[in-house]
Amino acid sequence: MFAQVKDVVHACSTARMGGEDDPGAVVDPRCRVRGFTNLRVVDASIMPKVTSANIHLTVIALAERASDLIRVRTGRKEEAPARPQP
Repeated sequence: MFAQVKDVVHACSTARMGGEDDPGAVVDPRCRVRGFTNLRVVDASIMPKVTSANIHLTVIALAERASDLIRVRTGRKEEAPARPQP
C-alpha cells in the first residue's frame, strides 16, 4: 500500500503567450506583459500549451531567447522599470 500521494504535474501555461488576435494571451511573442511597459515574464507560465514532458529545457530555451530580445548588445539601452500604461 502507498503511504504517500503526490502530484507530478509541471505547472505551466497559466499566463500564456500569444499574438494580438489571442484575447486570452497575457504576454506577447516578445515576452512583454500586455498593459505594462518594460515588464516581461519569462518562465513556464507563458507556454501556450501544457506540455507532456519535463519543461526544464524548454524554460532554458525561453530564457535564452528572451535574453537575446533584451540584451544591450542589440543596440538598445536597458529598459526602465515596469510601470502600467496610461
